[in-house]
Amino acid sequence: MKFKDILRQQIVNHPSMMPQDVAKLCFQATYGAEHLLEDVKRAEAFFYDEYELTEPGDKPVCEAISEEIVRVNFAGWKQSGLDEKMLFKAFCESAREISGETQKRDDEFRQRTEIVHEVLQEAERDDYVKLDFSLDDWKEYLEQYRQGGIRPVHHSSRYREAEKPAYRIVKKEILLKYLKV
Repeated sequence: MKFKDILRQQIVNHPSMMPQDVAKLCFQATYGAEHLLEDVKRAEAFFYDEYELTEPGDKPVCEAISEEIVRVNFAGWKQSGLDEKMLFKAFCESAREISGETQKRDDEFRQRTEIVHEVLQEAERDDYVKLDFSLDDWKEYLEQYRQGGIRPVHHSSRYREAEKPAYRIVKKEILLKYLKV
């Protein structure tokens, strides 16, 4: 599945998305979550604290955010009775493995933000989903975002309230390897 299709699906599944959330999606789809593993012990403590606070729920175990990367939802993972230690290991391995030449990844990020333009134009034209922001809002946000350089951002407060996101970024192939164990 191409990023354009993934983005469309994310918009349909998460209509509370704001420009900030779309930028986060583009960032995670490109860079993964390596920035979260600068301090592995701290990342581990945060993981288990967040996991413990998350109730099992009717969410998909994972959602594609790129051709190679998924968001693994804690609520769906717990609901399925899967081992959280296995998820943490898959997350760590993924964060270490998702790497590459910075310039190449920066170019991929910029390409994804251009795809957002296309998808938002289609959404406005075809009315396949209602978002609470326009293409112009996205362009304005992206211009401000770029002034600070490409970097991770948090979900918008609107998204956090509506979606209660609790997940980790994992490479699909690594997740499948752990699930086969």
